[in-house]
Amino acid sequence: MNIKQFFVISIIAIATVISGCSNRSDIIGVREGTAIIVDASNVVDTIDIALSQWVEKLEMIQFDDSSIEAFFAYPFISISENYIGMFEELKPFKLYDRKSGKLLYTIGDIGRGPGEYWNIYSAQIDEAADRIYLLPWVINYILTYDLRGKFVGSIPLPFQSTKGHFRVDSKNKRVIVSTIPFRRTGKIVWQQDFEGTVIGGEDAASFALQSPNADNEIFRTGNTLDYDFQIMSSTPVDKIEYLYHYDIENNLLIPVFKMIVREKGRIDSGKSVFVSYTELSECFIGQVITALRTERTGWKWQRQSLFINKTNLTGAWFRLYNDFLGINNTTLSITGGYGQGGYFSGGYFIQLFDPSEFIDILKRAELKSSGERFDRLHTMRRSIKEDGNSILVFGKLK
Repeated sequence: MNIKQFFVISIIAIATVISGCSNRSDIIGVREGTAIIVDASNVVDTIDIALSQWVEKLEMIQFDDSSIEAFFAYPFISISENYIGMFEELKPFKLYDRKSGKLLYTIGDIGRGPGEYWNIYSAQIDEAADRIYLLPWVINYILTYDLRGKFVGSIPLPFQSTKGHFRVDSKNKRVIVSTIPFRRTGKIVWQQDFEGTVIGGEDAASFALQSPNADNEIFRTGNTLDYDFQIMSSTPVDKIEYLYHYDIENNLLIPVFKMIVREKGRIDSGKSVFVSYTELSECFIGQVITALRTERTGWKWQRQSLFINKTNLTGAWFRLYNDFLGINNTTLSITGGYGQGGYFSGGYFIQLFDPSEFIDILKRAELKSSGERFDRLHTMRRSIKEDGNSILVFGKLK
């Protein structure tokens, strides 16, 4: 049974909650040049925001059981019109049918041969060009495949990419790459053609981190037409504490958002504090992430998020309420994964669930529902295979 047909949730929300990036009277930020700045210590109020304020509707698929590889714990997910791509550390890229959850192809593999890689850090599905692009962790080329998994070549990079992100414009044969800046890195972001010729970019020297280590990350949410990215490090440099846009036409790096947090970086051996950013069409989201070392579980993660309207600079700390499914205080994370909550990426809200966990959520949602909504939720719950593969819930951003 194709469960997706029962779970395109354009159903009336369970409750009405305060509107997303508007209708908030408190100004919490200031403009400094091109950037909006928020001092987190001055933000007092906490409100509830309904997911339906940012997401049109939710869809759901259960991945098929043809590959145990799909039972990922912390996957990276890429969604296009007809496909879903999924990968995580030391595992190959898997391409699924968006409507059925069926595994279609494995794209490349772990290894050293042509079209193989050790670890993928970012990916792009380009249906119009019949291409899938993969960028491994530390490399000087982008791997290229067709939508059936055939390796068709590489795009050479003029600089080494360390945990890089990218965007390929197949039609115009242009590529943008952003990477973690170390002292020997040529550029932090650049634009090039398919032959590796640099068109423009920003030198990495003034952004350079002092030492390479596993705590350094680069994130790009890709929820708007702008090319955005952020560097996250345990040894922060002032210039990298912004969310940036790369101006393609003028080849300029533009700071657009910064959240000031008094305590950040590696505080001691048992505590680290990081700041992450997400951009939506009408607002920026800033998140304070505190990692605490524990004896039992290794690390405990605490997250607190705020939003600020790009136009009127109003906002607050917020709790995200999934009013489609009745999930209170939905955790926002950077990449998702079981137990890590939902996240905004590539123009979608994305959240992965274990089947038994999701069945329990639907049971609770049914108790708050009636009529057509109850029938849809009930039918969908009955169609889920409890001992089957992962459940993916996703919705396109407004």
